[in-house]
Amino acid sequence: MAAFESLRRESVLVVLVDLAEGPLSSVRSTDRSELRRNAGLLAGTCVLLNVPVLIARAPLPGDAAKMLAEVQEHLPKAQEVEHATNDCWESPAFVEAVRESGRTQLVFAGIATDVGVGLTALSTIRAGLQAAVLVDVCGTLNARVEQAAWLRLQQAGVTLLGWSSFVGEVQREYNSPPGPELLRLIRRSTEGGSPHER
Repeated sequence: MAAFESLRRESVLVVLVDLAEGPLSSVRSTDRSELRRNAGLLAGTCVLLNVPVLIARAPLPGDAAKMLAEVQEHLPKAQEVEHATNDCWESPAFVEAVRESGRTQLVFAGIATDVGVGLTALSTIRAGLQAAVLVDVCGTLNARVEQAAWLRLQQAGVTLLGWSSFVGEVQREYNSPPGPELLRLIRRSTEGGSPHER
């Protein structure tokens, strides 16, 4: 199995899978308010880093399909595709969006860890691309299910990391813009402050 190359800003595409109100209500593997917060932090850092984001959404009814406000406020114009099955690669619009992006390192976050996120990450590996999953911006039914998902993903060659690790790897250092602003965001997150404070 080939080693995962370091994340590069020019190669990364962040994929957010079903970060919506309906799926969030089923999450028990992590604190839902923390997942909301981390999703907002990730969305904000993608804007600062100028990293493209692809939003994959299931066709859910009514308010269940409503994207988390913490994500929407940062990414109101992000590209969105609808996925018809749990594996986004089975939806032609998703495959086309990934190919058109020209990006080879897909970084996933969303719900559910073992289904929408996990199955799509596994197919990313099979498609010959690199896949990483942000463990603190994911959730599923319970901790046991999520642990099994982590093991399966790692065995397949998917890299696991946190959102702040993702930021540090893509940014490399914090002296050059937008480094100082990113560092302030990370520090506020550890202090429990709002990610939207300026």
